[in-house]
Amino acid sequence: MQAASNDAPVGVAVLGYGSWGPNLARNVATGAGTTLQAICDVSETACQRASRMHPGPRVTGDWDAVLADDAVEAVGVALPIALHHRFALEALDAGKHVLVEKPLARTVAECDELLAAADRAGAVLMTGHTFEYNAAVEAVGDYLSRGELGDPYYVSMRRTNLGIVRSDANAMWSLAPHDVSILCYWLRRDPVTVSATATS
Repeated sequence: MQAASNDAPVGVAVLGYGSWGPNLARNVATGAGTTLQAICDVSETACQRASRMHPGPRVTGDWDAVLADDAVEAVGVALPIALHHRFALEALDAGKHVLVEKPLARTVAECDELLAAADRAGAVLMTGHTFEYNAAVEAVGDYLSRGELGDPYYVSMRRTNLGIVRSDANAMWSLAPHDVSILCYWLRRDPVTVSATATS
């Protein structure tokens, strides 16, 4: 897949207009380098809400039509976690760039399959790690890169807000990815080993 030229906005479709899809659609619609081409959801109520908020782009429940639309170069997937893999894979196989809300998929094998599909398509596949674009997180990253905080030996992170209580994800899946992505961004490297302990 060819990347869009630097001066042409990327045509984006948002798949899923439930709790997080409206945020994706808003950011795409107001982004300087993007054009909101379509919003897709099987819920008629969600489509009506999307049409009110975004009267310009096509609002549809027809996913196949979105995939077939050449004006759609990228897709933002904001669906329940169990659907991430399937719909991201279909978008990649159609040659679209894909942003998937976290977690990318339910298993390492599913993630590997998405990575392979992105590689075959020559497409960008990314996860919505929004905190890497937070001004405070960026400021700390700048301090660390300039050495103003010295060499970090230990980092402790705490989540003090529960966020949305979900039935399809636990705190490890829903909240911990933010802390891990922030830490990788700050330290500019990936973990060497990982261990986790969970209780209910």
